[in-house]
This record gives sequence, C-alpha cells and structure tokens, in this order.
Amino acid sequence: MNIEKIKIAGKSVGICIVILGLNFTFAKKPILYHFYTVDKLTEVFYESKNNKYKFDGAVCNDGWISHSQGRGTCSWHDGVFYYFYKGNYIKTKEECRIEAKKFSWIE
Repeated sequence: MNIEKIKIAGKSVGICIVILGLNFTFAKKPILYHFYTVDKLTEVFYESKNNKYKFDGAVCNDGWISHSQGRGTCSWHDGVFYYFYKGNYIKTKEECRIEAKKFSWIE
C-alpha cells in the first residue's frame, strides 16, 4: 500500500497511524494532543516555539508588525500599540487555555 494512501486514510478517519517511524497529524497538531488534559495542553501551547517572537519589533495600532523600534516606528500606521522583544510570548496563558479547551478531548 502506498504511504500517501495510508496518510490520507489516517487523516480522514482521525486515528494515529505510526508506520516506519512516521508521526501522522490531525488538524495540524499531533493527534496525541487530543488525549492530553486541558492543563497539560495549555502548558504545551504556551511554551511552544510558535508562541514566542523570533525578533525584536513593535505592533502598530492598525495591527501591522514592524521590525523597527526606533524613532518613526509605525509612523504610517497610526503609531505604536506596543513593543515586543525576542522570546516574549505572543499569546497569554489564558488564550492558550481557551485553545486547549477546544482541542482536548479530556476535561
């Protein structure tokens, strides 16, 4: 059986198939996340590398993200809403908890 057919079958049924060491995903996250408690999943989402800024910059009042932090930052975007620094968290723990509640199958 072709690996691509196995991938499609695994995603459509929503089960985790591990063949030849491949980890299949469901809804763009590992399917095992569905079996984590909400508290554990909140920690996983909060501490993930996707929840941290990769560079220093600023968020403008209109939502634009700028790589600048000096004078004139966001001058064409209604000014600076807030500055962020590399390694700061993008989402708060409460926002991660709301996402975890939607994703987890276990309360």
